This record gives sequence, structure tokens and C-alpha cells, in this order.
Amino acid sequence: MAKHEPFTILPLEYFTFKNSFSGSRGDFNYKIIPQDNFHLLVWYGKNCSAKSKIVAEKDFPLEEESRPQICQWLDQQFAIYDQWRLDQYLSGGQKN
Repeated sequence: MAKHEPFTILPLEYFTFKNSFSGSRGDFNYKIIPQDNFHLLVWYGKNCSAKSKIVAEKDFPLEEESRPQICQWLDQQFAIYDQWRLDQYLSGGQKN
């Protein structure tokens, strides 16, 4: 498995104005939706979240202290994706 830079996210102020943020690393995709909290979605593939199977979701308090926890959770989710991708390759299965 390849080594990647840790995830980073935008400042809290961006989210307090109820702006969502989407990002990806290859076919690993995530969305951060600010509501009463940070709501995170993770999915794999080339499609948008509305047309994909969400493989992980998690909520964090909408506060500054959550930002490093969110980055750590995204790093963990990417490691799961990386292992899934390797397993798919070794089994000869489809990526999506």
C-alpha cells in the first residue's frame, strides 16, 4: 500500500457558514456536510455521493477540536479503502 499525505480540511469558519466540502483521493471520495454537527460521508468510485453506495458515515461536533479528529478518521477510512482495493485486485474482482 502506498504512503500518502495525511488529510487536511478547511478552517472551521468555512463550515460555520454551512458550506459543504467534497474531496477525493483517486476513487476514494468524501463529503463534509455541516449541520448541527459535521456529518461525513465516504464512498468509492467515480460517481457522486447521490449515485454511490455510502460505505462509512460519522458525525463530529461542529467545533475546532473536531478538525484533527476528522482528519484522523479520514486517514483511517482511506486505509480501509486501500486494503479493499488491494483485496479486489488480488481476488480479480471489480473495483466498484
